[in-house]
Amino acid sequence: MNPDEGELRPQLQDRFGLAVNLSNQYSIEERIEIVELREAFDRWPDEFIEQYEDAQQALIEQVQDAQQTLDIVECPVELRRVIAERCHAANVDGMRGDIVWYRAALAHAAWQG
Repeated sequence: MNPDEGELRPQLQDRFGLAVNLSNQYSIEERIEIVELREAFDRWPDEFIEQYEDAQQALIEQVQDAQQTLDIVECPVELRRVIAERCHAANVDGMRGDIVWYRAALAHAAWQG
């Protein structure tokens, strides 16, 4: 979603389990690096992709490991209570927020190993 286009209607926002607020405030160095990386990709896409192949493969393996670990991850009652308390304190409508937060916590634990 592009924040410059305005907010989503509440009934649409409710369909997103998680949201991330990003800032488009980049330092001068970051802006230069982004432009240089984009230029490198545009000029030499195959070489650019190859440069990140090992890192991409490592991420793929980490995701696969997390997927296998997810089946054995358990959520302690204390964490379920914290999730429920925070959703309640934020006046979250319905239970979707609690469920998504719970699932995200399990996924995070699996990712961490």
